[in-house]
Amino acid sequence: MSELSVVRRVLAYLVLLAVTFLICFPLIWAFSTSIKGPKEVMATPPRLIPTEATAANYRNLITGKEQ
Repeated sequence: MSELSVVRRVLAYLVLLAVTFLICFPLIWAFSTSIKGPKEVMATPPRLIPTEATAANYRNLITGKEQ
């Protein structure tokens, strides 16, 4: 394999990695937000990983209870 071929392959994988991150990040953010409490959802600055995860939002969704 030539050196140019290796560089192209590395660049291709870096581009694929960046595109994968751009596609997956909103899904990760949405799931992370779904397990946060009401105060943490509106916190400034926003955090990706909640300090205290809760399933209350899913429980309320299933039972039909409003927040």
